[in-house]
Amino acid sequence: MMRSCAPGRVFQVSCVALLALSALHLTVTLLYYLDIHVYTAQMVRRIGGLLISQPTSSPAGTSPNFTAAARNRTLPTTSPLPLQPCPETPPRLVGPSRIEFSQSINLEDVRQNNLLVREGGRYTPSECTALQKVAVIIPFRDRDEHLKYWLYYLHPLLQRQQLDYGVYIINQICAFLCLLQNTLRL
Repeated sequence: MMRSCAPGRVFQVSCVALLALSALHLTVTLLYYLDIHVYTAQMVRRIGGLLISQPTSSPAGTSPNFTAAARNRTLPTTSPLPLQPCPETPPRLVGPSRIEFSQSINLEDVRQNNLLVREGGRYTPSECTALQKVAVIIPFRDRDEHLKYWLYYLHPLLQRQQLDYGVYIINQICAFLCLLQNTLRL
C-alpha cells in the first residue's frame, strides 16, 4: 500500500523554503545597505579632508617664513574631489537592444567586454556618483548557456543606465528540491 503525504506536511515544507529564501533576501539586502553607509562615510571623510586642507592666509605684517615651525609644516594631501551625481536621464541610453543567440558566448567574452566590472560582479560608474544602487539576484540551476547570454547582455544595459550595481548568482543546487524530496520520503 502506498503511503500518502499529509497535506499539512507539504505546506510546512513550503513555508520553511519560503522562510529560507526570505532570510537569504534579507541578508543580501542588509549587506548591500551597509555597503551604502560605508560609501557615504568615505564621502564625508573626503569632504572633511578638503575643508581642513584649504590654504589659510598668513597673518598681516609677517613674512612667509616667519618661524622655523611654519617652514617645516606640511599641509595634508588632498584627495580627489568628490564626483558629481549622475544625471537623471543617462546620456548613453540607446533604446531597444538587439539580442541574438546565433553566436557562441563564453564567460571569458563576458569578462573581456566588461573590464570595469570588479570581481564579484560589482560596477560603479567612474564619471559620476550613481543615483541608485541595484542588486540583481539571479537564481541559477543547470542553465550555463542561459547565464552566459544573460550576463553578456545585462552588464552593458546596467552600465548605460549609470547604476551602481552588483550581480549575485544564487546557485539552487539542492536548496528547495532536496528539502522537498527528503520530506516527501518521510
